[in-house]
Amino acid sequence: MNATPADDIVGRLLSLLRTRSSQPTLRYLRTPIRLTGGFWAELIAFELFNPPPGLEGPLVARVMPDASLARKEIAVQTAVAAAGVPTPHVRMAGDPGDGLGRAFMVMDRANGSALLAGLESAAGSLALHVDYGVHRSSSPPRWHDCTASIPSRSSVPWERSTA
Repeated sequence: MNATPADDIVGRLLSLLRTRSSQPTLRYLRTPIRLTGGFWAELIAFELFNPPPGLEGPLVARVMPDASLARKEIAVQTAVAAAGVPTPHVRMAGDPGDGLGRAFMVMDRANGSALLAGLESAAGSLALHVDYGVHRSSSPPRWHDCTASIPSRSSVPWERSTA
C-alpha cells in the first residue's frame, strides 16, 4: 500500500537534500510516497526535479529508528552493492543529527515489491515456518532468484579479510 508520508519528514528530507547538494531551490518532481516492506524502517519514494549529480532517477529514503543498527545496515548495503550483488546503491547517508531526526540512507529505487509480499496466506506462512526455516521446495521462486545472485563466500571482501 502506498500513502503520502507525513509532510514533516518530507519537508525535512528536502531541506537535508538541499543542504547536502548546495542547491537551495531543489524540489521534488512529484509528491513523495510512503512504501511498505521496510521492516523496521520508514521508506519514502521520491524523485527530484533537475537533480544534482548522484541523486538522479527514482530514489528511496530509508529512515531508520536505531542509529547504531542503521550504521551497520548502511555499511552492509554499501559493501554488498560494491561486491556486485544486484541491489540498490547507497547515494547518501547520515545520522539523526543531520536533519531528519533519525538515521537514514538514500538509495536507488528498485522496481518490484517486497521480497516476502504475498505470503500473508496460511499456505505461505506454513511454508516459511515448517521446521523454523525456509525450505527450497516450498519457498517462492523469487527467494531462490535473490539468493542465487549473491556471490560465493570467497568473493565477499569482508569475509576474505577475516579468513
